[in-house]
Parts: sequence; structure tokens; C-alpha cells
Amino acid sequence: MRLNIQNYKTIMKNLLRSFWSYMPLLIGLAGILIVIYFHLESKPGFVNYSTLQSGNLNEAQKHAVTMAVELNKFIISINTLMFGVLGFFINHYKKEIQVKRVAFAYFLSLILLALTFYYSFRVYSQLTSDLAQNAFAMTPKTSKVLYYLEMAFWSFASSSSVLLSIFISVFIARK
Repeated sequence: MRLNIQNYKTIMKNLLRSFWSYMPLLIGLAGILIVIYFHLESKPGFVNYSTLQSGNLNEAQKHAVTMAVELNKFIISINTLMFGVLGFFINHYKKEIQVKRVAFAYFLSLILLALTFYYSFRVYSQLTSDLAQNAFAMTPKTSKVLYYLEMAFWSFASSSSVLLSIFISVFIARK
């Protein structure tokens, strides 16, 4: 049997479609594994708190707290936007989502977005707890505030990569 160019193009197109139909699921599972890895690997064991002099933050500490709060606000805002995009996409492309692989990838993305909100909440609660105890620890690898901020970023990045792969998968399947 001879393969002509048209048959080759058809075979490659079908292979590409089947590859992209499984891609969101694979990226979703990889995202969950990345979050689990960073959760276990980078969690600070011992936090060396320094007491605040006269109960006040110095200028460098104020800037560090402001930066952590602003970055956390940004992650929460973008995460909320991703929930909206996810809802729009589910309503707009109902037929394509009937595929169980894509539906499971959506579920994984929702789990990762929920984890992002959880870790963002933990940033605020840990920061409030530290300051209420008149203690401050904002050094890399030993700060729980920075740890939760990093985990919020990784869970959000994983979720957005799953959503991007779902978008690509659906658009390739529609062609």
C-alpha cells in the first residue's frame, strides 16, 4: 500500500487530535503532582522568628509585608478571573466537555484553583498570626508566609496550564 500525501496528512491530523485530547488530562495530573511535590519539598520545618523591636516593623519589613500582600492580592484576582473563564468556557463549549477526559481535566483544574484560594487564605492568616505574636519571619525557605505564597503560585500556574491545554484541545478538535 502506497501512502500518498493526502493519506499522510489525514493520518497526522488524526494523531494530533488524539494526542491533544489526552493532553489536558496529562497536564492536570502533572499539575497535581507538582503541587504535591512543592508542598512536601519546600515546607519550612523550623521558623526562626525574630521579635519586633517595640512592636513595630522597620522599613524593610514593612516593604516585605506590603509586597507579600500585593502579590497575594494579584494571585487572588487572577484566580477569580480564571474561575470566570472556566465557567464561561463550560457554558460555551458544552458538547466538547461531554468527553470524560476533558471533564476530568476540568475537575482537576477546579481542584487546583480551590487550592490556590486556600493557600492565599493561609498567607493572610499566617501573616496575621505572626504579627499578632509580635514576631516576624520573612526569610526565604524559613518563612511560612512565603511558603504559602509560593504554593499559591504553583497551584495557580498548574491550573492555568491545564486550562490552556483544554482550550488548545477543544480548538484542535473543532477543526
